Amino acid sequence: GKTWTYGASPFPPLMWHQRPAIIRLAEGPILLVSFTDSSDDLRAGKREGIDVSDAAGNTRRGYGMFAALSFDEGESWTSKKIIPTDPADPWGHSDQTGYISIIQTPDNMIHLANSQRYFRFNLAWLRDPMPVP
Repeated sequence: GKTWTYGASPFPPLMWHQRPAIIRLAEGPILLVSFTDSSDDLRAGKREGIDVSDAAGNTRRGYGMFAALSFDEGESWTSKKIIPTDPADPWGHSDQTGYISIIQTPDNMIHLANSQRYFRFNLAWLRDPMPVP
């Protein structure tokens, strides 16, 4: 605790009906799963989203539940990916609210459950950029 400091998060604030989750993966990076917009903003019709890179290196706005990886103890979050409800439409609908729980099993698969769905993926999938639309 002698070298611990704190600062503002680079991620959007959340409200009720939203609970992020954070874990350290067995491979070393920190994984955060959260939402791009607060439930209050969504009810007011506001959608800010976050910047997400696609496979061509372009930056687009992504909306909904997202995963972010940090390889430097939370100093930066270099990989961000929207977690879509339909893998065939990765830039389409993503859950906007819910309580998130994450666990990584001994086979290095990441299991994510939120209030509505269950997801299963690995670090390689998280590191792959979003597809070009």
